[in-house]
Amino acid sequence: MTNLPNVNLDSPRRVLVSHGLRAEGRRWLREVDDLFRPSGFVVCRAHSGPETIRRVEEGGLAGAVLIEDRPLIDGLSLLRIIRSIDLRLPCWLVTEHATRRTLEAALSLRVVSVMTPPVDVGEFTRAMRTHLSDPAQGN
Repeated sequence: MTNLPNVNLDSPRRVLVSHGLRAEGRRWLREVDDLFRPSGFVVCRAHSGPETIRRVEEGGLAGAVLIEDRPLIDGLSLLRIIRSIDLRLPCWLVTEHATRRTLEAALSLRVVSVMTPPVDVGEFTRAMRTHLSDPAQGN
């Protein structure tokens, strides 16, 4: 199954943010959503690994942000599953465990970027919008 682009040009482009429900992350997500909306992107959320996988399988996503804050499945494992479904979906990984091994594994799975918290919302959103609008320029 591939992630085919949403052909309905009237609908906003969706960016999936996969995360747990930590309180400090909620404000960050609202800020990302507020900064994305003027560009025509809408943030949708997945609160579990299975929900993330289901949404990727449904397709129509512009990109995915995997925030490694869940106990049952780590961000790299989730990224591996996403890559088995869709090789081209732009993905970003936010992890507190950005070891050399994590970075190498994430890059081998063609992640756009690996970030460690705290992540500056404005800078992150600008970089994502640039990449999603023009992938050649965003690299």
